[in-house]
Amino acid sequence: MDKKGQGLSVTTIVLVILAVIVLVILVAGFAMGWQQMWSKVTGFFTTTNVDAIVSQCKIHCTTASTFEFCCTKHTVRGLDPTDPKKPEELTCDELDNRTALFDCDIDCTDVCPKT
Repeated sequence: MDKKGQGLSVTTIVLVILAVIVLVILVAGFAMGWQQMWSKVTGFFTTTNVDAIVSQCKIHCTTASTFEFCCTKHTVRGLDPTDPKKPEELTCDELDNRTALFDCDIDCTDVCPKT
């Protein structure tokens, strides 16, 4: 029989594919940050992300990141009890005014540029 090369076994192919997947996850984790990557992954499986957004807003409040707290919009899912998957674009200030989940004393008057 004229065999000129050795074929790859199925086990080797599966291990190479798994190694590539692990490598992609590691690169994405270090590039995006583990917290952000994990929230993107779990976002496919959960209907609400209010806790994650509230945590971000509390950090913006305690570090006095006024622009981030007042102007940056976050996609919040889970505020509407009739449709928990419905996304809403809210700033941390709007979320603070709408819910009683946290309390922040940052004044957002005239912080954001007018559009």
